[in-house]
Amino acid sequence: MYRHRAEKEGVELVVDVERPLPASRIDERAIQLAVINLIDNALKYAHRGKAVHVLAEREGRQNVIRVIDQGPGVPPEDRERIFERFVRGAPAASSSEHGASRSPPRGSGIGLALVKHIAESHGGKAWVEPSAPEAPRTEEAPGSTFLLSIPA
Repeated sequence: MYRHRAEKEGVELVVDVERPLPASRIDERAIQLAVINLIDNALKYAHRGKAVHVLAEREGRQNVIRVIDQGPGVPPEDRERIFERFVRGAPAASSSEHGASRSPPRGSGIGLALVKHIAESHGGKAWVEPSAPEAPRTEEAPGSTFLLSIPA
């Protein structure tokens, strides 16, 4: 669904799903909406020429979806707050890094709150971490990893 947008914006979208994932009792449309929100958010902050990775794998008794970006990162003091309704993260880096025609990210600040609500209504959780040290990153783009876990 987002591959065309990613290509148009010069961002590589990489999807890796562990097969087979254990079954989970889910509202498929709600989980799809949560993942779409995470990918949309990552693409808003992605720099041209970078990548967004979407990984789905089992961790213990959880199915975990990770959306890893190479954007500006989320400051530690904002990591919990951005999952509240109507709270938006800091604007992405200047538009010159994205290309002259790219405008700063817009949104209502509802997407991540919705992701959290969907995760919790399924007995899971949603959170953000700095990208792992082995993930491609630079000082200007330390990246973030947004996670969504659902019981298997």
